[in-house]
Amino acid sequence: MRRLSSLFVIVAACIAAMIATQASAETWQTVYQTDFSSDPGWTTGDPTNLRWDPAPGTFHAHIINQNNSKAYNNVSVVGFNPNQSWDLKFDEIINSCDWSAGADFGLFDSNFDYSTATFLSPNYSDAGHNENLTANGTQAFNNNANWSLGTWYHNEMQYDATTDLLTMSITDRDTGSLFCYLQVTPPILPNDLTMFGAYRPGMVGNPGVSPTASVDYNIDNVALSQASPEPPTLVLLGIGALGLLGWTWRRRR
Repeated sequence: MRRLSSLFVIVAACIAAMIATQASAETWQTVYQTDFSSDPGWTTGDPTNLRWDPAPGTFHAHIINQNNSKAYNNVSVVGFNPNQSWDLKFDEIINSCDWSAGADFGLFDSNFDYSTATFLSPNYSDAGHNENLTANGTQAFNNNANWSLGTWYHNEMQYDATTDLLTMSITDRDTGSLFCYLQVTPPILPNDLTMFGAYRPGMVGNPGVSPTASVDYNIDNVALSQASPEPPTLVLLGIGALGLLGWTWRRRR
């Protein structure tokens, strides 16, 4: 009986360790992806300036501050939940940018409320070229991130729902070297933060912004992934095995 008891303890410990390991590993799935080899069919009210560009196979945006321009895809239809952990990747190249203009790209709510949006904005301010990460009113700036016109940057935005931490890693796409890192801890994100794409509000009447300032840029290789809330199958099997082992042990006693 003592040997059987020791065996039970060993087997139970192994199964418990397996459950803990699997439970801590999140299951990720891609909910939206495009390399713009074909028209993504994004919704826009300005198809001349926000459009798929078939020649390079990218999405092209020319946005003037006062025009309130947007181009987006509604990812709620594919089950995206902004309050579960997610990961957004995209490449971006800025061709031109006037003072006070910015290439805002990320997630917006159904009303395109700029104050609750989560997005990256490489822009041109009094401090020069810089990067700005915004999430539901919380911002992180890097005024030393002097991005270059005509350079492709790879951007990865990650939201950890457990810690409420949003991070942004920007690398030079050609060299892979880290260019800029930003992080914020925002308040809980809006549940309908599911309009995914490019947006720049009108900004008319803002004394620190030129209404006619414009930015011209291209986006490529977009991928949005979501962590699954369901436990992996192996965890469920492990829990079942523990239950069966306990039942067998009680019968043998």
